[in-house]
Amino acid sequence: MMEPEIRTNQTAHTDQIQYPFSNRLVFAIIMQQELLCRELLRRIFPDKEILGIRFQENPETNSFAQAEKTILNGISAKSIRLDVLFGGEMGWADIELQVQREKHLPKRSRYYHAGTDLHILPTGENYGQLKPVYVIFICFFDYFGLGEPMYEFEMYNEKNHLPLGDESYTLILNIMCKEENVPEQLRSLYAYLKSGDADEGDAFIQKIHGEVTALNQREELKQVMTLEEEYRMEKQRSREEGIEIGLQEGRLEKEEMQKSIATKLKASGMEIQQIAEMTGLPVEKIEKL
Repeated sequence: MMEPEIRTNQTAHTDQIQYPFSNRLVFAIIMQQELLCRELLRRIFPDKEILGIRFQENPETNSFAQAEKTILNGISAKSIRLDVLFGGEMGWADIELQVQREKHLPKRSRYYHAGTDLHILPTGENYGQLKPVYVIFICFFDYFGLGEPMYEFEMYNEKNHLPLGDESYTLILNIMCKEENVPEQLRSLYAYLKSGDADEGDAFIQKIHGEVTALNQREELKQVMTLEEEYRMEKQRSREEGIEIGLQEGRLEKEEMQKSIATKLKASGMEIQQIAEMTGLPVEKIEKL
């Protein structure tokens, strides 16, 4: 596969970008490009060799296939779950952009670790097949307030200085850290996420900026963002009115929202297959709308 084009003729910052890389959906869409996501991991793990990655859409597939996507992946996109082939080991990674301060970030990490293991390990399989798991939060706040650019955690017995050895790791990146404290390989990334200013000397950031610029020119993104905002406001209204939705009712509500989005996108002339990939609805249901 060809390398993504490096857009060398663009300015370092584009005022017309309405939805920057710091938008969670934009981040999730662009990081679906294998080359860019792999380079992100290389910068987070400078001491590890990243040999390949595979997006976890088909856990039974053993090959490291190219998973580049050219369409939006829906308003529910929150995190990117990957198989990662490090030099000498196979691991799993879950990456999430955390813009708003999260009170229970450690417990969210615990939940993601459990969810990743349950998603990958078939029922009844030997626990020895579990691979190292890295849950990575890229945060727009300093959760611990110590001014560190990155906090790394693993299960550890402090009294005996003994690691548990469950190969479960959490990384919390603090992009608000002072520039002088940020490792060199992460400085341009942190700066771009924080301000939108793309380092013209960093080809990786320029590639991302080019993708962000192109994505912002797509009408589908504006439609999805508008619908996402409507959905968020409706959920907030429901909470304020004290509406409690049960699990089954919640599933029905989600499907109705998907149908509403699909209907609007279909009316706009978007291809049915693309609508299906955006909303998660079967093609057959969309054709009947």
